[in-house]
Amino acid sequence: MSSDNIIRERYKIPKTVTVEIDTREQYPIRFPAYMEIINPENITKRLKIKVVSKKIKLDTGDYRLAEYPNCCIIERKAGQRELNKNLFHFKDAVRQAKSFRRLAKCEYPCILVEVTPAEILRANPHVQDTEALLHRLAFIFAKYGVHVLWIPWRHRKRTSTGQLGLFLIHLMLGFALKKDLEILPEALK
Repeated sequence: MSSDNIIRERYKIPKTVTVEIDTREQYPIRFPAYMEIINPENITKRLKIKVVSKKIKLDTGDYRLAEYPNCCIIERKAGQRELNKNLFHFKDAVRQAKSFRRLAKCEYPCILVEVTPAEILRANPHVQDTEALLHRLAFIFAKYGVHVLWIPWRHRKRTSTGQLGLFLIHLMLGFALKKDLEILPEALK
């Protein structure tokens, strides 16, 4: 068995991961074909992991790893208008509350907000009370115990969505591997 395979087995590092993308995503984030993580026993070496993307109807969230379906689920929110509609229009608010309850059942629920808090507070003729929107959003984060990812990217370019996809897959895999993997190798402790 190669040293890479021994390391993978010891730390439960997969050779391939599958990113499941909800079929309702209108502009899905792009994920790379491969990613590299640091070898946990030699920080100068990398382990390559194949990444497969698969569209599937998800009951909860927009992105997750098929190999770890209840570990980390990411719900994506595009901006101020979408958040306002989801949180203040009655039918959407009820549906969204149910969605947040389901999301909170996973081990590491995450919400990707594609604007900054300052952008949420910016005056908008379609949003009656921006501070109430920020309050409701903060309350939801606290109530459901979600990890918040404030990533204000506006570009739909391949490079931008690819970079965001690379970060998200590292995050999802990081949550999945954190039980078996330390940041520093055992030999350095």
